Amino acid sequence: MRRIIASLFFALVLLPCAGDLHADEGRFLYDVRIEFTEGGSVSSLLEDGRSFGLGRVVKLPEKTRWPSYTASAWGSSSSVVASAVNALHILIGVEDGQGRTMSVIPQETIAPAAGAGASVGLD
Repeated sequence: MRRIIASLFFALVLLPCAGDLHADEGRFLYDVRIEFTEGGSVSSLLEDGRSFGLGRVVKLPEKTRWPSYTASAWGSSSSVVASAVNALHILIGVEDGQGRTMSVIPQETIAPAAGAGASVGLD
């Protein structure tokens, strides 16, 4: 049951945030803010100033993943370079032609795609 709830959370709440660039106007419609501290808040901030709570940070990464998957090097730093039902992968930077990523995952998952210790866990 927890896996279903976590999957629904990512599918309905966080995954739409990965595509938050409005293609017609080239501007962001909303930002997802994650306070990088245990217990920190996760919220969505709309361009009109309204904010909505999405959850809390329950685990911080101990490291980043390098080298990450090949296509990660083709993204823009500080942007989502991949998403799935169990994670959002954010490009930290490119070193020696290979991407360095950190992921955002639900607190409980059976498939932590980020690798051990290379993710922010959310409730």
